[in-house]
Amino acid sequence: MPASPSDIILVFCAAGKQCRPLVPLLAKVFNNLRLVVNSEASQKKLQSQYPNFEVVRVDQGDPKAVREIFRGVTATYYVGPSMHHHETQNGYHAIDAAVEEQKAGNFKHFVFSSVLKPQLRKPLNHDGKRYIEEYLFESSLGFTVLQPCNFLTENLFPIAAWTHQDQPVLSLPYDPNIPNSHIFLQDLAEASVKVLQEREKHFHSEYPLSSTFPIPYKDLIPPVESLIGKQIKIIKAPYEETVKRLIMAQFGENYNSGNLDIAERLVLWYERYGLNGSPNVLEWLLGRKPTTVEEWIMECVKVAKDQRVDVN
Repeated sequence: MPASPSDIILVFCAAGKQCRPLVPLLAKVFNNLRLVVNSEASQKKLQSQYPNFEVVRVDQGDPKAVREIFRGVTATYYVGPSMHHHETQNGYHAIDAAVEEQKAGNFKHFVFSSVLKPQLRKPLNHDGKRYIEEYLFESSLGFTVLQPCNFLTENLFPIAAWTHQDQPVLSLPYDPNIPNSHIFLQDLAEASVKVLQEREKHFHSEYPLSSTFPIPYKDLIPPVESLIGKQIKIIKAPYEETVKRLIMAQFGENYNSGNLDIAERLVLWYERYGLNGSPNVLEWLLGRKPTTVEEWIMECVKVAKDQRVDVN
């Protein structure tokens, strides 16, 4: 049976970058969203944006609290805390809570947003999700595992800022010559909504998701330069600076050696290998061609120019 608009959909990390384009799409098709956040600031922000939905602040490391937020829930979109040293255990807590709610007769679908190629052991952010996937496979739940590759967003590729700068600079955390595949968050959001809506059609499935074939970061620059009429300087940030920036963006000053281990290995692995995938599965899932790099760049430039006009 497909999903019903009256189903309660539980969304984890609802204020994070992955869910920002997802929640508005879910709000158009589901009447009952329960949005999980980590901080008081995120709770206030989402509550003001979505006054008709529940916004709850929960410690994912507390199994009792996680069990409570699953009460009455029909399906969940589970995103674990990125680079957290207890990411695997937190995933177990969510799966255990879903199993208990299934026994109560309510829960039907666990959608896990994992990562492309969770078999990789050296990057710990991949390895931790591999264990969550295994635990999910061995549960009694109807599940779908989404495996997105690198997100290409303005955090890494600040096109809007470049349109206002005289001498724009791209500061990269990795070797700009190493090919990587990318997924655009709007593509991922649309695919996720489709999976949640169609439900049983996607049970016991694993979907490796990418909007693009592999492309080096340096090859993303020429089309931007041609659109904004400026040359963009590419610099490779030092390793220590990259790790520090990554860990501070996620945890601020509240990080520990476990978080640092994950960030350090992540940067080293991506610097040497890159994460490569194919857009074929995403194209099938969306029923259309995924967004291309050129389309995304053109949209970012258009938005930046429109904002500049509004300001002036």
